[in-house]
Amino acid sequence: MSITHKKQKIIVIVGPTASGKSDLGIRIAQKFGGQIISADSRQVYKCMKIGTAQVKGKWRDGTFISQNIPHYGINFVSPSQPYTAAQFKQYAQEKIKKITSMHTTPIIVGGTGFWIDSLVYDLDFPFVEPDWHLRKKLEKKSAAQLLAI
Repeated sequence: MSITHKKQKIIVIVGPTASGKSDLGIRIAQKFGGQIISADSRQVYKCMKIGTAQVKGKWRDGTFISQNIPHYGINFVSPSQPYTAAQFKQYAQEKIKKITSMHTTPIIVGGTGFWIDSLVYDLDFPFVEPDWHLRKKLEKKSAAQLLAI
């Protein structure tokens, strides 16, 4: 017996900062009925509007809305908290399920290539406890010493 899995179709828009990705994503979402997941490693942080070309919008019922299009992954993490590619992948996968359950199209928009790769290529991120002793030891070394190691 074989089981076939239908892969979910998503739209991915990538490119450098301020190249028009967000505007394109919004136009596509408006035309085809989609919702946007930001794949920008800076736009996740609250109050980081300068230098990120963050879309203008408002929070409504726990969702960031810009031009009547729901956006996920924008302005929701404290700048004092780290946010990793593994966290993004898990978050984006949850949002993709939510969006597709509403019979709309997920549109991934962003310029953080590694985050996008984590989704597109289903990268695995095994959890490894930080070795704080080793980090303390290595932070005392120069770049040249670290390169030699």
